[in-house]
Amino acid sequence: MIDKATHRLNRYHFRFMDERLAPLGLSGPAGGPLMEIAHRESLKMNVLAGLFPFHKSHITRVVQHLVETGYVEKAVDLEDGRGFILTITEAGRQAAREVNRAHEEWERLIDQALTEEEKNAYRDITQKVCRKAAAYFAEDPDDETL
Repeated sequence: MIDKATHRLNRYHFRFMDERLAPLGLSGPAGGPLMEIAHRESLKMNVLAGLFPFHKSHITRVVQHLVETGYVEKAVDLEDGRGFILTITEAGRQAAREVNRAHEEWERLIDQALTEEEKNAYRDITQKVCRKAAAYFAEDPDDETL
């Protein structure tokens, strides 16, 4: 199912995001976690790790970088001394807006290649494949926390 064109498109997407996020001191993979923290204002580190298909060590490195850039503050979770609470800073909010803008630019770029009919077909096919994968994992395909 993943053909060369899909793989190439994913690479172009990563390059596009890296170009847009470099002025923020970020790479593409840091954008998603930053946006999640900004969206929720604060959340537990283990919750953030569960939202992404990355190994926990990767999320830990991303969070450390977000802390070093001043976009996120990290504090010990008082309810669970082993965990951490991540809180967005004002600089992080601004950076998250830039990340969102970069995603919107990518979507506009890609949308220009498709007719309305093709966009609808693509959406329908993606949703169908997602439902099949969710059923395999016995998950709700409409669960927004996944």
